[in-house]
Amino acid sequence: MSMPSYKNVGDEIDASDYNNMVDFFKEKTGETLSYVQGSAVIYSSDFLTVYNAIKNVNSQVTLPPIGNFYVSALIRVTDYNALLDAINNSIKTINVVISSNIQNPDLLAMIKSADGSWNGSTPIKANITVNPGVVVGSGNTSAVAFVTPSLPGGSTLTVTNNGYIVGAGGNGGTGGGGAGTTIAPTNGSNGGPALQATSQVTITNNGTIGGGGGGGGGGKGGAQNGHWNASGGPGGGGAGNTPGTAGAPVTAGTSAGRVGRGSDGNTTAGGAGGYPGNKYEEYGGAGGGLGQSGSGASSTSGGSPGVAIMGNSNISWANSGSIQGSIT
Repeated sequence: MSMPSYKNVGDEIDASDYNNMVDFFKEKTGETLSYVQGSAVIYSSDFLTVYNAIKNVNSQVTLPPIGNFYVSALIRVTDYNALLDAINNSIKTINVVISSNIQNPDLLAMIKSADGSWNGSTPIKANITVNPGVVVGSGNTSAVAFVTPSLPGGSTLTVTNNGYIVGAGGNGGTGGGGAGTTIAPTNGSNGGPALQATSQVTITNNGTIGGGGGGGGGGKGGAQNGHWNASGGPGGGGAGNTPGTAGAPVTAGTSAGRVGRGSDGNTTAGGAGGYPGNKYEEYGGAGGGLGQSGSGASSTSGGSPGVAIMGNSNISWANSGSIQGSIT
């Protein structure tokens, strides 16, 4: 329903006007108040229930002095109209605080959990905060770490990131096999995306938002260089959460102890490229940091970084902070 009409001085305010106000309040906030029965004239004190309900939904809204509603007199037109204005501005505020590390959070479910009285269909003001030091990541490079929720029309959404919102890191490539094998080194894999804005949102980034780093490419082993029975170094894992793992050592065609190793990435830095089984073979490429490609070797390439921000046209930046990776 649309907002009920204002009253003019001299107009009678009766039970139907009160009940229309109750309907309007439910439409705006999702909260249900009881109707009054009959067609009797309504007094100021009858509207105290509406006053308190508005205050509970949005304590910042402008309201008349509460004393005006403790009198057993006809409600003043100015107070009635002020209540209508307050209802029109009474959008429920729901705050969600992410206080521990989490991957691929269902933000809409978290909003509903934070206020069980919200029916999911009325407009709200949702504020999502990532606490300092907290990491919002992703379980794999195919999934975006943080996807803004879809809210009913008329809602507003703000996100304040004081921690890290990062994509998953790409894995390092394997090194080439030892002499006598046909095992070639492999490329590093790509990192994953960090944040996607699917609708209008205001973001204050006091922390870091970064795409997962690409994995490093693997180095040549004896099979390619014609030297000892040693494998090439694996590529390092890319930065992110989940961080990329270093490429697995290749044992085929190698002598004991001549197996290259690499390093996994961590939340913000890529892992070092793996050393080869001996000095004649090739080191693996390092994994990329947040928003960076992994390094390749002579015959391989590092993985590409994940996108830092998707849906930038939907974002109003209150503070962009540290963004590592591309913005689309």
